Amino acid sequence: MGVLKHCLQSMELLNKTKWNLMEEVVKRIRWEKPEVGWFRLNSDGSSLGNPGQAGSGGLIRNGEGGWLCGYARKIGITMSFAAELWGLRDGILQCINLHLLAIKIEIDAKSIVDLLNNPRATESIVSTLADDCSPTCAMMFEVLK
Repeated sequence: MGVLKHCLQSMELLNKTKWNLMEEVVKRIRWEKPEVGWFRLNSDGSSLGNPGQAGSGGLIRNGEGGWLCGYARKIGITMSFAAELWGLRDGILQCINLHLLAIKIEIDAKSIVDLLNNPRATESIVSTLADDCSPTCAMMFEVLK
């Protein structure tokens, strides 16, 4: 009986405690057209676990928002960081194959944006992927966070 009583008292205390919770803020976001003459590459990658089964993909749209190309890749077991890089690399290759030079890249991984801005900070496990992405992004594309 002592354990049950202790549990009930703990629950009662938790119910009486005033929690200082942050207020949830809902911000509506939407895809916006790039400027005239520009294209937009949206890229993403993820893994189920870190490392875990991973995949990546993305799409390219024209200045009117029209779909030009989509791509996807099953990667296998890797980290989410590497999956994001695979998605970016595949998107860049699609842009090159389509002869698109004015590209705005949108990715949701700040770590990838940081890597592109400072290529010397590359982790050795993904350095080859980063080496494929960084120079091309620096020469041809604008990277959006």
